[in-house]
Amino acid sequence: MRCMDARGEQIWHWFIQNPIIRVWLLGCFFGVPLAIPVSPVRAQPHSSRRASRALRMYEAPNDAIRVDGMLREWNRKKFSELGEGDDAAIRYALAYDDANLWVAAKVRDERLVRLGDAGKIQDAVVLTLAHSRRGRFSSLDIWLYPGVPGRSSALVAVGPSGRAIVPVSRDGRRGANIVEALEPNRAGYRLEARVSLDALERRAPGVKKALAARRARGAIRLVDVDREARPAVDAELASAPVDLHHLAALPRIRRIGNDAWLLRQFLRRVEASKADIDHDLHGNVCGDRQAERVVVVDGFVVVLGPGYRNGEVYDFSKVAADPVRAYQAQLQDVTGDGRRELLLGYIERVSSRKRRVWRVVAFDCERVRVQFAAETGREIDGRWIKAPVMVRTGNAAGSRRGLPTIEIQAPSPDDGQLGSQTDSSSNRAPLPPRLLPMLSPRGAATSRTYRWDGQRFGLLEEEKRPARRRARGTARPSDGSRNVEVQRTAPPAISVASEDRPSRVRELLALARRELGVEAGVRARFRKRVNVAEDPRHEHVLVLGQHVVVVGDGFLGGSRYFQFIPPVTAPEGILHLTTADLSGDGRDEILVRVSRDVGPFFREMLFVYRFSRAGFARVFGAEVGRVQGKKFVRNQVRLPNRGSRRILIIRAGRARGFGSNHWPWPDPPAGEFAPLRLPWRDAPREYLWKNNALVASGR
Repeated sequence: MRCMDARGEQIWHWFIQNPIIRVWLLGCFFGVPLAIPVSPVRAQPHSSRRASRALRMYEAPNDAIRVDGMLREWNRKKFSELGEGDDAAIRYALAYDDANLWVAAKVRDERLVRLGDAGKIQDAVVLTLAHSRRGRFSSLDIWLYPGVPGRSSALVAVGPSGRAIVPVSRDGRRGANIVEALEPNRAGYRLEARVSLDALERRAPGVKKALAARRARGAIRLVDVDREARPAVDAELASAPVDLHHLAALPRIRRIGNDAWLLRQFLRRVEASKADIDHDLHGNVCGDRQAERVVVVDGFVVVLGPGYRNGEVYDFSKVAADPVRAYQAQLQDVTGDGRRELLLGYIERVSSRKRRVWRVVAFDCERVRVQFAAETGREIDGRWIKAPVMVRTGNAAGSRRGLPTIEIQAPSPDDGQLGSQTDSSSNRAPLPPRLLPMLSPRGAATSRTYRWDGQRFGLLEEEKRPARRRARGTARPSDGSRNVEVQRTAPPAISVASEDRPSRVRELLALARRELGVEAGVRARFRKRVNVAEDPRHEHVLVLGQHVVVVGDGFLGGSRYFQFIPPVTAPEGILHLTTADLSGDGRDEILVRVSRDVGPFFREMLFVYRFSRAGFARVFGAEVGRVQGKKFVRNQVRLPNRGSRRILIIRAGRARGFGSNHWPWPDPPAGEFAPLRLPWRDAPREYLWKNNALVASGR
């Protein structure tokens, strides 16, 4: 009888000691047919059942991780742990960049067992990725084997779950790299590996797109084998149980953007450091139910986070021209939309003096903008005169229940000579546009209250100072109260000019130029003369700089103008303006097409605005174009007549440089804006006016 070699003896011992094989042999010996169900997923021996744990995958800058087994680039906070003790325990972390998937692991193991090539009965760290393609789930296993010095090298093998696994070549960027390092006293090993996303895509089509679209699911497990002569899995720890028949039960992988790295990039850009940070806040400012990070540093406001623009970029704005100190910063919802705004107070230097400015800073997941700004203090002769600011919830008279109001009070007139100096022209530094001046300590108004009206913070009420002289024969109130005249107005959505302004359109436009800071040489664009509000008389709708202005003899009594800014940062961002009666009420809606820089490309958006009895509001938004260099997709917008009104039709239009096989972006999740129509896939979409909104007709 020929003796078996060591490898054959190991297989024979495993064959004899396997309980399923022994039962099958006994059944055959006694002639009893046995039906033994074999599950595609083997039970986990010597491991306790633990609750499923979602994998966290951190964003890493391209080529920032060096595969050397030392784990220098990995933050300790990014590691998760399975198991405990000196045997069969693992601490692991995952990362990704544009082209690669990275795995780091610290394994505690009393004995390392490696049998050479890829196999399932030896020590390994296994990452399972599952994704849905055409309604069916499939999964892929990535086996990471440590090496044994002098006997075997570290290895990466990939294959569909439950099937044969194949080693991945060490082919630079398209393959895989893996390096292990033994812990002191052979108490375990460290493992660091990189696997190309292209290599995974070749073995499991669709997994790369699922990872990019945050739809991938997964689990990681440690396979521990302690015997070489009779190899068997002694322990198997997993972050979640893997059942090939129920892959949808796996937890979804959480992709986390590297906001710390992004913040470092910004601080380097503005030549600041962490020591210069005034405030570091966390809160939901975009409405995606994830907390964003808002940082105030050196007059800048920066917003970033794992859910902010896919965790890939940051947005910032310089809100204080010459900052001295941020004395207040808090996140609070003051517009009633469920998202928080930043309430920011800064001391700023103006020439040789200082002043206090209080702002409301808002975020729309694409930019940072100041919605409200008011001067609330001045320094005179080394002393401060301040105007208190109070944010109330539904306390102001006439306000809707629960909608916050901002009350700015006049400084106290009891500061003697200081109050009169505040009113002098020598102490009135020039104010930038859109900054409300501080109330005079001796002026007619003692406070003003503002409230969000859907477009801006409009003046809600003004409390006036009582008259100094009382008419003869009038008695002082017997209850000790003071005579206060309160002027209340409806919540305006307008930029208010003085009540005694002339009603002529030319003078109103000249007033708008001065107050909005539009130079005289800037020509009006896209001028329309149509009825958009109030009585049947026509209004003038035009673009001045980056402002859309509405004036008319019958509009707002002919004494005021209306203006709003579409979501653009420069005048050239407004591509087109037109009007059309989409609601059928005899008044036109305003349609504005804009271009927005969102980092890797320019996004063209179509917004529809409407005047109604409730005020002025945006009633529709859709993405109608995407431009990246010389490549673009641009939709066509049509406004054909249907009865007494028009309908909005958005067609896919033209594409250059993009196609069904060359479209790098996943479909966006359902949101408040209609998605871009793609020429190779999408049919035209009609939008009809229904229930005070533009609704897709389904055609």
